[in-house]
Amino acid sequence: MNLPNKLTVIRIICAPVFYTLFLICLQLPDTNWQFYIMLGLLAFWLFLEITDVVDGYIARKQGLVSDLGKLMDPFSDVLSRLTFFYCFAMAGIYPFWPLLIIFWRELSITFIRAVLAQTGVTLPAGNSGKFKAVFYFMASMYGMLLCVAISAKIIPQNILSTAVTAGSVLFMLTALVSVLSFVPYFISFIKTDYMQKHIKE
Repeated sequence: MNLPNKLTVIRIICAPVFYTLFLICLQLPDTNWQFYIMLGLLAFWLFLEITDVVDGYIARKQGLVSDLGKLMDPFSDVLSRLTFFYCFAMAGIYPFWPLLIIFWRELSITFIRAVLAQTGVTLPAGNSGKFKAVFYFMASMYGMLLCVAISAKIIPQNILSTAVTAGSVLFMLTALVSVLSFVPYFISFIKTDYMQKHIKE
C-alpha cells in the first residue's frame, strides 16, 4: 500500500476516534475541560483536513493514483465529514434533517461506486463533487470553530443565537449543493455501458 492510501486509511480510523472524544466532551460537566478537549478536537480536525489535501497531492505528484485510492479517498472524506456533521448536530448547532439529506446522497453515491467497481469501472470525483467538497469543508470548519467558541464561553447569548442560525443556513445550503452535485454522477452512471445494457434488457 502506497503512502497516499496509508494516509487515507489513517483518516478512516480517526473518524470514530473523533466522534468518541466529542461525545465524551459533551458528557463532561460545564468546566474548562470542555474547552481544552474542544481545542484538542480542533487540532484533530485540522490534521484530518490537512492529510486529506496531502494524500491527494502526493498521489498526483508522484504518480501514485490508483483505483483503490479512487475508491477509498472519497469514502474517507465522506466518513470524516458525516462524523463531523453528526457531532455538530448532537451539540445542537446544526439541524438533523439536512444531515439526513447528505447521508442519503452519500449512501447513493457509495452504492453507485460499489456497482461500478464490480464491473471494473471507477467513478472519480468530478467538478460538481469538488464544489460540494468546498461546502462540506466550510460547514465542518464553521461547526468546529463554533463549538470551540461556545466551550470557551466567549460569545454573548444574543450573538450566539445569530451564529447558530447562520450555521444552520450554511448547513442547509450544503445539503442542497450535495443533492445538486449528485445529478452529474447519476447521469454518468446511467450512461455507462453496464447500465445501458441492463436498461435495454
